[in-house]
Parts: sequence; structure tokens; C-alpha cells
Amino acid sequence: MVVLASLALTAADATRAQSSRPEVTEEFHQTYPLNADGRVSLTNINGDVRVAAWDRNEIKVDAVKRAYTQERLREAKINVEAGPSSVNIETEYPNYNWSRDDYERHENPASVEYTLTVPRGARLEDISLVNGALTIEGIAGSVHASSVNGRVVARGLTGTVNLSVVNGRLEATLDRLNDSGTVSLASVNGPLVVTIPSDSNATLRASTIHGQISNDFNLPVREGEYVGRDLEGRLGQGGARVRLGNVNGSITIRRANDNRPLSPAVNLLSETRSREDYGDDDAREAARDARNAEREAAREVREAAREAERERHDAQTEAENERQEAEREKAEAKAEAEREKLEAREEAARERAEADRERQREITEAQREAGRAAREAAKAEKDAL
Repeated sequence: MVVLASLALTAADATRAQSSRPEVTEEFHQTYPLNADGRVSLTNINGDVRVAAWDRNEIKVDAVKRAYTQERLREAKINVEAGPSSVNIETEYPNYNWSRDDYERHENPASVEYTLTVPRGARLEDISLVNGALTIEGIAGSVHASSVNGRVVARGLTGTVNLSVVNGRLEATLDRLNDSGTVSLASVNGPLVVTIPSDSNATLRASTIHGQISNDFNLPVREGEYVGRDLEGRLGQGGARVRLGNVNGSITIRRANDNRPLSPAVNLLSETRSREDYGDDDAREAARDARNAEREAAREVREAAREAERERHDAQTEAENERQEAEREKAEAKAEAEREKLEAREEAARERAEADRERQREITEAQREAGRAAREAAKAEKDAL
């Protein structure tokens, strides 16, 4: 069984420990112009995503960030690149330390839950989740989406569809199959269920390595000699291609409850095909697709960790530069204060010396004046005789 332990959220005991703590939240609400067939992509590491359709040429982005601390909340950044032909949304954690030890990891990164409302004919070019459930409803354009850890549910789709999940249930309801369209659904660990119109014109191929295959169109399922099960058939006139693959999980093909007549089905399994080949096509391709999604998610997390490390290094360098600058300013201020103190002492000494000289001049002058007075008195006395 394939799991993504390094990316999944922390263990249940940490979750229980946090459940008693109040959450802090922050909301994001923006609307952007988007062509009727504009492209939409979204990458989210932690949090559920819902995509719905409306009849407007604009995309509405509603998001709620959740965390147990303001610090974790601030670490989650919602980046939107919007233009009339495409909108790209990405959740980034530039300051989150993905290398924290197990104890610190109890402080999970913030989750971001998105609700996107897009033009009905929009093309979901790449909706990529790591930890979170994905729901898509009413999209007429092409859909390409995946989740590593979390269920994927799609309803009311009418265009080309490519959905994959590594760990979780995959369920798709297709309202219409285009004759030239392709539907590709892949799972690694979890059941896969697809519902198509009763009167579909399509070719079906389904393969699983470890799991059952069942269908409402009376097509036979062939078992491999050792492992694997296989189904291949044509419904009605053929046309749309439906490819289903699973590794560790069942595949269920259902007819819609639409009161339409059931398409005649023709078994296309080749009797000459080696039974050892069962499960080697669609199921292995599904595994490759899902594991590619897993590796891409791991790459994004590693890149986020590297970016966070670069941000921390830059912040540390800037802080060190600021500290050194502060030390220099402090030293200069101290030196300036010492200079001013010395100058003040020197000025005071000069003023004291000047005062002493002034007093000495006054004393000398007084003495001279007293001498003159004495002489004048003596002269006056002599003249009187």
C-alpha cells in the first residue's frame, strides 16, 4: 500500500491534543474577470477544495485559513495570478519550517479551505491537493485534478476528465459523454466509482491489480492467472473513451438513474491476450499517474521547505546586519558622548582658568589701586605739614 507519511498531517494524538485549543481564522474573498473558457489552476497543501460552476464570466475565490496560532496562520500565503484567460492560485508557506522535529510538528501548518466558483465552460487545467478532499460540480470544460491524501468527488461533468487519487475514494458522475472525449480515472489505495448515462456510447477499459470490478452493463470481468482483473467493452456505438485503473481497491461502473434505455454492450476482451498481462495496462498506468502526483506533491513541499530556508537565511542575515549596524551606531554614539563629555570638561576647565585669570587681574588691579591710594594719602599728609 502506498502512503505519503512525510506529507500527511500529524498523528491522531496530536490532533486530539489540538482539538481542545481554539482555532484562529482569516478569510479571503476576491472576484476576478475570466473568459467563459478560461483556464483555472490551484495548488493546495493542506485543506479541502470545492469547485462549482455559474453562468458568469468571472471567478470568485473564497478561502478560509485555519490554524491554532497566529504565527501558523501568518505563515500561509494565498497567491493569485489573474488574467482574463487564466487564473492561477497557490497556497505557499514561505516562513514555515518543514524540518521541525516531531514535537514541533504538533504545531501543524495552517490549512486553507477554498471554494472556487468558475464559469461553467472553464477548463480546470490543474487542481492539485496534497492533504484534503476535492469536490467538483457542474463543470462543462475539461477537468484535470488530483489529490494525494483525500477523497475526490466529481458530479455533473460533461467534458474531458482526468482525475487521480493516491489515498482515498474517487467518485465521478458524468452527465454526458462526448463522442471524441476521454475520461481517465486512476486510484492507488481506495475504491473507484464512476456513474455514466444509461444510453452511453463509449468504449470502456478497466483494470485493477488488487480489487474487484463490477458494472451495470453486463460486461464480463476476466481474472488474471495470479493477480488482477480486467474489463473491456463497447457501449452502444462506441465513441467516448473511458479508462479506469486501480491498484489496491475496487472499480464500480454504474448506470445513471435517468430512466433511459440501457445501451447494448459488446465484450471486447481478447481471448488470446495473456492472462499474465491483466492489470499491467490501465492499473499500472493509474499507479504511475498517482505516484507522479505523489512525487510532484513531495517536490512542492521540498521546494516550500527550501524557500522557507532561504527566507529564514535572508532574515537572519538582515537581522545580523541590523544588529551590527546598531552596534556601530551604539559605539559611535558612545564615542560621540565621550567626545562631548571631554569637550565639556575642557570647556569647563578653560572657563575656570579664565575665571581664575580674571580674578587674579581684579586682585592685581585692586592692589594697584590700593597702592595708588596709599601713595596719594602719604603725599597729602606730607603736603599738609
